[in-house]
Amino acid sequence: MRRTTLAIAGAFTLASAVIAAPPALAADPAKVTITLGADRTTVDADHRDAKISGLVTAGAENKPVAGVKVDLSATGHPQIEDPVTDAEGKFAATYSSPGVDGEITAKTDPTAELEAGAAGPLAIRVAKATTRMSLETDKPRADAGVPFTIGGLVEYESTESTTGWKPLAGAAVRLKVSGVECGDSSDSPSATTGKDGRYAVQTKLNCTSNVNAEATVSEPWFQTTTTSMVQGIEVRPRTFFGNVQVTMDPYGLVKASGAIASSTVYREFYGKQILLERSWNGRSWWTHRALRADSDGRVSTRFTVNQSSYWRFRFAGASDAMPSTSKSVKTWRWTTKMSKISVSPGKVRRLKYVTAKGSLVRYSPTHRKFVGYGGQKVRIIFRYKGKKTWYHLAWAKTDRKGRFSKKVRAYGDGYYASIFHGAPYVWASGSPNDKYVDTYGLPGSQRQAGIQSFLTPFTPPLRAPSATNDAGGTARIG
Repeated sequence: MRRTTLAIAGAFTLASAVIAAPPALAADPAKVTITLGADRTTVDADHRDAKISGLVTAGAENKPVAGVKVDLSATGHPQIEDPVTDAEGKFAATYSSPGVDGEITAKTDPTAELEAGAAGPLAIRVAKATTRMSLETDKPRADAGVPFTIGGLVEYESTESTTGWKPLAGAAVRLKVSGVECGDSSDSPSATTGKDGRYAVQTKLNCTSNVNAEATVSEPWFQTTTTSMVQGIEVRPRTFFGNVQVTMDPYGLVKASGAIASSTVYREFYGKQILLERSWNGRSWWTHRALRADSDGRVSTRFTVNQSSYWRFRFAGASDAMPSTSKSVKTWRWTTKMSKISVSPGKVRRLKYVTAKGSLVRYSPTHRKFVGYGGQKVRIIFRYKGKKTWYHLAWAKTDRKGRFSKKVRAYGDGYYASIFHGAPYVWASGSPNDKYVDTYGLPGSQRQAGIQSFLTPFTPPLRAPSATNDAGGTARIG
């Protein structure tokens, strides 16, 4: 009986002990420590990425935490792939800089066993590369309105190059052209450097100019650079001829004049050589005369030729002015021919009349032959035997077949000839001979009358009589 009671009491005591024991408490989440570092804290154009690494530990003993996702974030919104710690609690990732200073932070989310962890910010700085550029042209002396090339090389400073510099590709280059003489400016087309760092644009100018260039890199890894062309570009302005006049009279007297000037900007042409050129056909030219311009750029000259021609002025150009050629001017005349003059009678009493006859023809380009030249005035002239002075006697008019006949006085022994003074587009011509007439005397009182007072001295503008020739209908006769 007793033994049973004790057993029951012992059982009760044990049960009471179990019921009375307090429940066990859960352990607090361990503190998480994150260490954060990078292989470089300064990035540049040659090294734009940084390797981010770190370690996640927990508890007082800093035990590595494996399999934990680490949330990496950075200012500037670069994309960083979130790493997961390995068995040793380590993690790694790549930070690609956008080219501006940034800060990286790391954190882990809390769990039942671990607190949230955080580290940072880790600063990553950007070192902008120094840049330089050149500017040159293929034509230091250009002509107004003629395209030429401006270009150069853009480089950046690099420790990875043996020369210390590398070509900068993809740089935008703006060029500005300032007209020194013109007083204006214009923007040339922009360019982008190629893989070799070179750029080139074509442009054209109207006057001497300074040229400036600026390289603006679209990426923020490089410093902006500018340069200018020290000597600028010397542009020769256009030149032109004005007031060009070339005339030729029926006797072949040519008068030519004109003036040269520059466009856009002023140039001095005093003493500059201006060539007067001549051509038979308007295509093949040769220099007829070399002239010198006066202070106003004008030239003028006169001379005699015996051929229809084309004429033009030409300026060969100078270091400060472009060459130019004037319009061509055609001085064209068709040939005329006069027959031998006949005078009858061949012997006559002094102061009596004789009849001078002849004919005049002109070359017709329509008929391609000589035809009678009607309705024209022909001068009859006279020269005393043994004298050189010619005198005007009378005018005769040709009929529709070009024939003329005129009665004139016989003032003494001497020679008769005829002259046609020309007309628009035809040459002057003279009789190819002079006809002699013998006179016999008057009574003494009349012989002393001074008959020369009735005559007008006349100087023929071409030789009379003159030789004849034919040169395709455009050459002067005489």
